Amino acid sequence: MKKSVYVSLFIRLSILICVVVLMPIGNSVNAELPEARTFTSSQFNIVTMVNDQQFLWAGTNGQGLLRINKNSNDIMHYTASNSGLGYDDVRALAFDSQGALIVGTSRGDVNRCMEDGATWESLPGTGTAIMRDGISIDNQGIIWAYSQTGILRLNGENWETVVNRISGSITSDLFGDIWLFNNS
Repeated sequence: MKKSVYVSLFIRLSILICVVVLMPIGNSVNAELPEARTFTSSQFNIVTMVNDQQFLWAGTNGQGLLRINKNSNDIMHYTASNSGLGYDDVRALAFDSQGALIVGTSRGDVNRCMEDGATWESLPGTGTAIMRDGISIDNQGIIWAYSQTGILRLNGENWETVVNRISGSITSDLFGDIWLFNNS
């Protein structure tokens, strides 16, 4: 009985020594991390975000799209009434190969916003709600959408169903490959 108590105490003490000895290493690693920056707003209910070199783009729950300048924190607020945004409930954001922002909404609208933020183009709508974070671009520049009815792909002027009734999410990797995750 005493032997197991001593072994247990020895293991606990060994773990404590390892934690204390390794703690400075952990702190030095954390010291090299970049400073975190925070954008706080009680005015907007942000549901999705992407960023490029200069801006953080944030889609909101019924309040449009925000473009936040990462250097100055200036905000440009795009809505369906002041821009080419199709609907104010923005669910998905992704950049195409030309650097334009692709915006998908809960109503199925899909828009392209050029880098200047002033030029907008309407793309064919999906006809069904685009899910949160449900837009991806593959390595050939094809737009994919995770919608209420499944996974869709924009083929020229038409959306074609690739997978029916998926419950999950979609993303693309650094090589432009599309990944589908099914939760069911």
